[in-house]
Amino acid sequence: MKQKIGAAILSLIILISFSVTVSASNRESIFVDMSLNSQFYEAVYSMNSKKVMRESMIPDGYSIAPTRAITRADAAIMLYRLLGLGFEQGNTYLDVTSKHRAYEAIHTLSAHGVLHGFTDGMFRPNQQLTRAEMTKIIALAFEYEITSEVQIPFLDVSSTFKRYVNALYMNKITSGVSATQFDSNRHITRQEMAAFMNRAYQKVSISDYNDVEVEQSLSELISKVQWLTLQNVTSNDPNLQPKDILIDMKDLAEEPFLSQSINNYVNFYCENCAKVPAIRYVDFNLPYTIKITSETSFEVNGIVPDGFIGKGYRAHIILTKVNDMWKIKSFSTTSFEDAPLKMTIEEAKVYIKKYIDLNSVSDYPIYKIEHIGKFEDIAYDKFRINNEYLYVMNLNTGYLTFYPE
Repeated sequence: MKQKIGAAILSLIILISFSVTVSASNRESIFVDMSLNSQFYEAVYSMNSKKVMRESMIPDGYSIAPTRAITRADAAIMLYRLLGLGFEQGNTYLDVTSKHRAYEAIHTLSAHGVLHGFTDGMFRPNQQLTRAEMTKIIALAFEYEITSEVQIPFLDVSSTFKRYVNALYMNKITSGVSATQFDSNRHITRQEMAAFMNRAYQKVSISDYNDVEVEQSLSELISKVQWLTLQNVTSNDPNLQPKDILIDMKDLAEEPFLSQSINNYVNFYCENCAKVPAIRYVDFNLPYTIKITSETSFEVNGIVPDGFIGKGYRAHIILTKVNDMWKIKSFSTTSFEDAPLKMTIEEAKVYIKKYIDLNSVSDYPIYKIEHIGKFEDIAYDKFRINNEYLYVMNLNTGYLTFYPE
């Protein structure tokens, strides 16, 4: 179903040892409507960190609406994001126009045979999804073997869905709600969908990953490291101690990055703010390379561009899989002074378009990007967008910003 990832090169690994005494956890839920003690929390947190399940901002903080029932359109969007698929034209449905929020997801997954409409030509995107219906799309999306030799112990599954429930049961994705009940006809909630997707995704072979899935895995870990660090800063500032974070960081990191991240915990750096985690997101819109080194390890060489929270750099990161969970094993950097990007004007134009498409709040279509020269006193190039807006960019560091005139 998916396009495989490309090749990469090796780089330097920084080794730092750091000995500390373990203390109690200071970790908290990042969602105001979901407890850290919920059996679904880790799955929901993982899907949210991968940008598969989006949060909402409310006055009290971030809401994830874990118990809200999901629709067929919701499920399509989540799977589309999780699998890192590119748009493909699929079946045409009378009730899914090109303006529908799930248009790309529904078309692409139907093209892959994961989603199907009804005989009346409708998809019914707003219809709530049952647990039994969920098993079918999960089984098809992850390409499980669908067999008529059913071995499930559940007594409440209709003949229509027995094969699909069986596929999830045999792959240890579900054990039902009891020894004999699956609760087939109950509408599935967001947190339950997250749990099923998370279990299925954890068992995917790395050789089947595409670039988006690599990006998601890395970005998820960076997000979790940042959240954990900031929560501990809030709890322990100004008397930060390495022991404050060790017990939680062990879930996200292996040596040597474990010691390195703990060392960074008490040595924050930032140009325009007081405290931020030292590890930052790799920008996958800039050149990057990926290398699979084993079934439990891969490497990413990417770029963290200059930005408002500090100097950028070339990043070399190694991830390793332990008990079905990815962890950061190594993180090292090379400065732009030692290895500048040396982007061409055309490469910069491609990046600028991607950047504006992803970050612009005005959502205006880009029909023209024109290079109009450099500043005389600083090494920034000027780009005019749509004959109106001016952006400036350093082609050696990836720094890009809107320039008000």
